[in-house]
Amino acid sequence: MDPARPPAQYGGTSFLPPTITFSQLNANQTVTSFSMPPNSTTPSAGWRPVTPVQFLNHINTSVTPTIPESIWSEHRAPDGRYFYYNKETKQSSWIKPNELKSHTELLLDQCPWQEYKTPDGKVYYHNRDTKESVWTIPHELDELKRLVEAEQLLKESKPQSDIERAMQATLESIAMQGPMLGADLEKSTEKPVEEVYKDKKEAADAFRELLKDKKIQCNASWEQTMRIIQGDPRYRAIPKLQEKKQIFNAYKVQRAKEEKEEMRQRQRKSKEDLEKWLQENDKVTPTMRYRRAEELFKDERVWNAVPEMERRDIFKDVQFYLDKKEKEEARVLRKKNIRALAAILAGMPEVTVETTWREGRKLLAENTAFLNDESLQNMDKEDALIVWEEHIRGLEAEEKAEKEAEALREKRQCRKRREAFQQMLDEMYKMGVLNCHSLWRVLYPTFAKDPRFTEMLGQPGSTPLDLFKFYVMNLKERFDYDKRILKAILKEKKFTVEAETAYENFLKQVKDDTRTADIPVCNMKQCFEALVERAKSKEKDRMKEESRRKKALQDSFTEIFRKLVPPLEPTSTWEEVRPLVCEDPDFQILTEEEDRISAFNDFIEYLSVSCSHHHHSHGKKKKKTKRLSPRDDAHDRVSRKKKKKEKSTSSDEEFEKKRKKKPEKDASNMSSDAESGEISEGELERKRRRILKELKKQA
Repeated sequence: MDPARPPAQYGGTSFLPPTITFSQLNANQTVTSFSMPPNSTTPSAGWRPVTPVQFLNHINTSVTPTIPESIWSEHRAPDGRYFYYNKETKQSSWIKPNELKSHTELLLDQCPWQEYKTPDGKVYYHNRDTKESVWTIPHELDELKRLVEAEQLLKESKPQSDIERAMQATLESIAMQGPMLGADLEKSTEKPVEEVYKDKKEAADAFRELLKDKKIQCNASWEQTMRIIQGDPRYRAIPKLQEKKQIFNAYKVQRAKEEKEEMRQRQRKSKEDLEKWLQENDKVTPTMRYRRAEELFKDERVWNAVPEMERRDIFKDVQFYLDKKEKEEARVLRKKNIRALAAILAGMPEVTVETTWREGRKLLAENTAFLNDESLQNMDKEDALIVWEEHIRGLEAEEKAEKEAEALREKRQCRKRREAFQQMLDEMYKMGVLNCHSLWRVLYPTFAKDPRFTEMLGQPGSTPLDLFKFYVMNLKERFDYDKRILKAILKEKKFTVEAETAYENFLKQVKDDTRTADIPVCNMKQCFEALVERAKSKEKDRMKEESRRKKALQDSFTEIFRKLVPPLEPTSTWEEVRPLVCEDPDFQILTEEEDRISAFNDFIEYLSVSCSHHHHSHGKKKKKTKRLSPRDDAHDRVSRKKKKKEKSTSSDEEFEKKRKKKPEKDASNMSSDAESGEISEGELERKRRRILKELKKQA
């Protein structure tokens, strides 16, 4: 095989370098076997597996490749991670540059299999060429990773011997030279030596067992060791001297570690023995000084087996342990006494909340369990008093809990009584006895006969009257809400409830609407009654207003009769007067003939009353009630309303009020004059007309 030719010329197949399988490879262990990767094609031109013997024999002949000086240098951070510094750009990077990577690491980068992680952290592997993904690591990638780890282990172990340095260089040479090394090693292979053991691993184990049996120390040289072990048959288990030396050096490193560990274990055992011996020694106390201990134990072997500085530390630790132990024992005893005294007090029913400490000590002095326990007799009085106080507080808490439970039971009973009364109200509501307009004084006789009412009397909390008020208030709120719904329904259907509307017609208008499904029948009926009552009130107000308006028109109509000349006499008739006034514009104020006749009759009656003042009998005068005409009565009502409105006006308005009162005074004087008979009827009529004109102007 020509090394200068590219691998692709050999059958058109590119071979990976031999994969090295290591068994915990480090600076102190050996290579066990070499083989081709399982997925690579074995070349037909003289390739075969390389044995460890051939590998070690080839170490001296293998050429270590020269690595050109790089601008990158490797350094270690304080946290142990490696970083890389570029001398030219003066920059640092956590990523290892390709210039510092070994050939194996470059091959690992070129491997088609790459490692990835899912979002939940699970590792899988993907082949960028075949687009295949697997959960288990492929064999090629696994072998390359192991080779990289082996190189890293060799690098971190910092080999010192020539064999180890040669081994590290040869591993690098193998990684760079690839399959071509197999052909060179085959040419230098010696004739196979007949093996005594079935494999090399067993032979190497036998040689190590020989060194161990002969108790070879870590500082022994190869010449000294060879003189000791060469007579043993196991010495010839490894045929090559170089392999023997390699195993011997690895054994020495391992033995040095073992001897160091044995020494450390012996020292640790001596410290443990001294610590245990001091802890069990009765002479050692927490207050003893080290000088006194040294005088007492200077002849003891276990004391002298530990160096002075470490012995002082152990003595301090033991004193601390003994002090802590005594405190712990005192704490345990205190807890035990506290529990025992608490148990004794719990078993004494004669101790109550009112029992004092002095009485309690007398009761404890008579208790058998307390007298038989010597530790309780020596118990600290302060601790005993604390236990007594806690026991009394416990009794108080139990008594308080019982009172609270009793109060809670009473509270539940009160609540049940209130619920029963509430249920009685519900029953009365369903029966129609109770509604939103019900009064307590009306229903009280009904309540008094029910035991659910009498049971609530005298209990704390809400009284029956309060519950009744709340219940009626809720009914009113519900009634108002239902009434708004019914009004909205009637408004949507443009139906108006009149005074003569029947309940069946009202029910027919609202029962089809889904909003009335939750409205009780009693509320619906009460709403209808309220609407009817409101309609009646409106009709009554309308009739009053109509009567008042009609009365005002009649008063205005009578003004026609006052303007007639000559004036009418009490004996005048409607047939005589009608032709005289039918042409007057005010005649059409009243459209109905009956209303005109009624107004005429009222005026004639008024004239008759006025005339009677001049023809009354002589004798004792009786005081008569002053009767004004309908017109004067209307004007009096207007003036009274104005007086009420003008109460809060200013002084100017008060002056106007006084001015308005003057015509009224004149009218009263006029009436008094008419009663006395000092003025004639015509003069009285003129004064009346003047007063009416003034009132019209003021209005």
